[in-house]
Amino acid sequence: MTEPLTSKVITLIGYYGAGNPGDDCLERQSVSLIKEYAPNATCHHHQSNHKILTVFLILKSDTIIFGGGSLFQDHTSQKSLYYYLALLAIALLLRKKTILLGHGFSPFQYSLSKKIAAFLLKKTHKITVRDKESFTYCKKLNIPEHKLHLASDLAYYKATITSCPDQPLVIASRYHVCVWASLHQIPFLALAYDDKLINLATVLHQPYIDTRNPYTQHDFQEKVSDLQNKFTHYQNQLKHHVPRLIQRAENNKLS
Repeated sequence: MTEPLTSKVITLIGYYGAGNPGDDCLERQSVSLIKEYAPNATCHHHQSNHKILTVFLILKSDTIIFGGGSLFQDHTSQKSLYYYLALLAIALLLRKKTILLGHGFSPFQYSLSKKIAAFLLKKTHKITVRDKESFTYCKKLNIPEHKLHLASDLAYYKATITSCPDQPLVIASRYHVCVWASLHQIPFLALAYDDKLINLATVLHQPYIDTRNPYTQHDFQEKVSDLQNKFTHYQNQLKHHVPRLIQRAENNKLS
């Protein structure tokens, strides 16, 4: 039974409004969760191009929800990390209830990033993470375990599995393209530029290439040939493991 969230005004924060299909999916899923747990609440959406407005939204909200993805990382941009950490700090300073939904974490590159993030994340009300590696890393940051919950990516929340027979296989470097492929039972080769893609491919027993390391055209062709030759095997892996991620996504609760 869903426990209602008593908040009257909620601000949802994420990398929204930039035309990224994966983040747009996370926004829709977050809104779905908010409607489920707080059907009568007013929900304001943070837009990535309206940064100052977000501070005012935080001021008049009861609960601040960071809706999924890899917002708190310094691999692609330190500036972006400090921006989201600043929003989290403001919310905590104003004693707002703060929830992180379906987030992915990997080791920070810079010690200052790690120290600030660990300090603030410890003070949040609740954090759900989308893979075991993120859960383990959060524990290493000394985030209290009672605040941590192992879930899966928000895209799997109440998702349905459908077959797509006309699509033979998927080769992708985008996380949510691989998620889409898994939900359509399409074996995929992940071209991993980040740990999150490796984590997803590993849990679903799909092949990947870590593009951060040198690889040759022969390596790539070998992976593709393996995927083609063992198509049924990799498809069966998806049939077996995707339902588990859908079930685990239920841990993305707001209560």
